[in-house]
Amino acid sequence: MKMDRQIKKQLDKIKKSSGVYIFRGQKNKILYIGKAKNLRARVRSYFINNRDNRPLVPKIVDKTKKIETVKTNSEIEAILLEARLIKKNQPPFNLRQKDDKSFIYLFIDFSNPIPKVQFVRQKEILEGRVRQKKRDKLFGPFISAHEIKKLLNYFRQIIPFRDCGETKFKKYEKLGRGCQWTEIGKCSAPCTSQIDIKEYRKSIAKLSRLLSGKIENVKKDFGREMKISSEKKKFEQAAETRDRIKTLDHIKAVSMIDDHTHLRDSTYEVETTRWRGFMVEAVDVSNISGKYASGAIVAAKFKILNPKFDKNGYRRFKIRTKSGPDDVGMIREVIKRRLNHSEWKFPDLLIIDGGRGQLKAVNDELRIMNYVIPIIAIAKGPTRKGEKLFFSSDFDPKLKSTLLKNKRVIKLMRDEAHRFVISYHKILRIKGIIGK
Repeated sequence: MKMDRQIKKQLDKIKKSSGVYIFRGQKNKILYIGKAKNLRARVRSYFINNRDNRPLVPKIVDKTKKIETVKTNSEIEAILLEARLIKKNQPPFNLRQKDDKSFIYLFIDFSNPIPKVQFVRQKEILEGRVRQKKRDKLFGPFISAHEIKKLLNYFRQIIPFRDCGETKFKKYEKLGRGCQWTEIGKCSAPCTSQIDIKEYRKSIAKLSRLLSGKIENVKKDFGREMKISSEKKKFEQAAETRDRIKTLDHIKAVSMIDDHTHLRDSTYEVETTRWRGFMVEAVDVSNISGKYASGAIVAAKFKILNPKFDKNGYRRFKIRTKSGPDDVGMIREVIKRRLNHSEWKFPDLLIIDGGRGQLKAVNDELRIMNYVIPIIAIAKGPTRKGEKLFFSSDFDPKLKSTLLKNKRVIKLMRDEAHRFVISYHKILRIKGIIGK
């Protein structure tokens, strides 16, 4: 389909910056709002070479008459701005993309003497299970659960907060100590006397401002507090505040998603320097007629197509959901559980042992979780000799061409994943036999 001339002109003007994009239709009506780390690459993906293959995209493209972009200082600010604009404008294609009852919100119950921070679904709000009082704050809607959890985890490094229910809170209040979150500095333990309640409420108010996008505002507050602490010769307290400012600066600098993981946006560009140095994970499963089913992931850092295996990225999974031989379902479970670990750095490329079925299962799971990571599935040939490669539809052509000329590196990754999963499968079999 030939691109509209006016749209092409607008695309050419978009810069490489983090921010929010707005698609408008007839009578300037807002159709869709999204965010991106790279606005130019993201917006162009809708209109050029059909690189975004989500079902609603052709309809959005067909109805779009005007494109607007709003630059932000970081992707963090883009995520927060996107949520505010979606809430305000209720774009039809955002609501059709995802059942609006399943949108995620962050809820802070300031009506509680000791506020807690929690995730809620719109369905819970509509059904009255979450009741917002006058002083309470509701942030969202957010499209991706993973992104907002990652965002909140970063903010928690700066402002520790309570997220527990009343039962757990009273338990540790009675014990007179904080839970495991306190031990790792993610909660200031308002259930104990470790922090004054007034100070705790002030810190949660800062968190509320961060979630409102007022990052520079909070940073200035920290600067004033650091100066006051220094003047009062409370140097340890001043140092803690200084570290919070540094963390906030670092978060803005890396835009929440660093260079290694920016492929999680719905489009990606692989430049020569990128595909000469990137992170790869290979996935395989093993079972005997469904028994002792196991999965494994191995990781490697690629430099000029020479993999250096990274044992810190090796993972083992005991399959939970499949009782019979179902390699496709098992691969899907492994990927789903892997994606739920936001603390594990995401790869630039996935290699899956299997064929089209495995490729589709993994791609479907990535789409559900709102990620795009290029995938290669490697299957044995019909006679069990040689290998056949299957690539995800959005695979970069340059990288694809390079890897087709260097199949050995794909085989090497697949073979290492196979070795690792077999070793774990044997452990499970031995435990099963001993148990009997």
